[in-house]
Amino acid sequence: MGKKKKSFYAVFSGHKPGIYEEWFGEDGAKAQIDGFSKAKYKKFETKEEALEWMEALENPDKAAASSEKPKPASEKKPAAEKKKSKKKASSKGPGEIKKPANPDKLPEVVMYTDGACSGNPGPGGYGTVLFYKDKKRELSGGFRRTTNNRMEMTACIEGLKALKKPCAVTLFSDSSYVVNAMEKGWAKRWKAKGWQRTPEQKAVNADLWQQMLELCEKHRVAFNWVKGHAGNEHNELCDRLAVEAASESELPRDEGYEQAEKEKKEKKKKAKEKGKKSGKEKETETQASAAHDLECPECGAPMELREGKYGKFYGCTRFPDCKGAHGAHPDGRPLGTPADSETKQWRMKAHDAFDALWKSGDMERNEAYDWLCEQMELDREDCHIGKFDKRQCESVVEICERLCDS
Repeated sequence: MGKKKKSFYAVFSGHKPGIYEEWFGEDGAKAQIDGFSKAKYKKFETKEEALEWMEALENPDKAAASSEKPKPASEKKPAAEKKKSKKKASSKGPGEIKKPANPDKLPEVVMYTDGACSGNPGPGGYGTVLFYKDKKRELSGGFRRTTNNRMEMTACIEGLKALKKPCAVTLFSDSSYVVNAMEKGWAKRWKAKGWQRTPEQKAVNADLWQQMLELCEKHRVAFNWVKGHAGNEHNELCDRLAVEAASESELPRDEGYEQAEKEKKEKKKKAKEKGKKSGKEKETETQASAAHDLECPECGAPMELREGKYGKFYGCTRFPDCKGAHGAHPDGRPLGTPADSETKQWRMKAHDAFDALWKSGDMERNEAYDWLCEQMELDREDCHIGKFDKRQCESVVEICERLCDS
């Protein structure tokens, strides 16, 4: 086995900015970005590259000037290496700006959008900036309880609604959820299926997708993805507008979201009443009474049965001071029993493959996870490696390794 290649991690925005040779550990790069809002960091093969990146962010004018100077012959890359680098860059770069076809010579508008949400779900806001010739218009608004994806969509919808007559719109969003659903035809497909993703699963946010599709019939719209929090002044402005709107007091209701949540609760309530004291509920009662017989793996305190995002699990009674837990088993195994060794190994492989993917590229972790969800054709709340079976884990490894090699 060959020696593992050394890496350097540059942390520009974090608890303690600097160059780190380790990712994990108290003195590693990960500890500097965990819990830090809008952390900015990147992985490099050499310390010199990491220092250059840090210096370019600190002095953007100097970096721009130096990039225009031709490199000495000694610094030029061999043709084969240059070709390889170009191929890698083109596979991950944003690509050329896509503009809508405009045979009718409609007024040309450029639109930037962004959404924000505190808690997800929680108070949310949207920001939109419109450009037409030498005119600029800013739009923003918020809701008391909504989701980040709904605010990303609302930013686009409100911007298109503001146009009084049909226009050719070049739209920029940092939401791959919105851009891919419109550019790849996912939203149209969901509509054709009666707003169902699968026979068993409804399409989320159907009320907003319906509005978006109707507005895109009125206007000619080309959706472009732009990297968020990467120095694009218009995207940053939209972000500020969205965050400010979400922080306002006495925000209105997001009727579509709250109605959907109400329907979900009613459906769960009916199912519970129908199967009152069913075998599953009796099993839960037994599990709850047995919780105190278990010891926390972290501190030794008694455990209690709790409901988590991915199912029931045993958590420490000293939470949040202690976060020890016996994990939930959404694949149907009884609580307290470990996964079979083969499935456990594949989950570890899937986690490692995903970590290697986002650390080697230009995507933030959340962006990389959104991309993985799209590849697996799962909603974000259903895409969780920790509850995948062996077949799904094999798919994750194959998808991640394929992109890393491209």
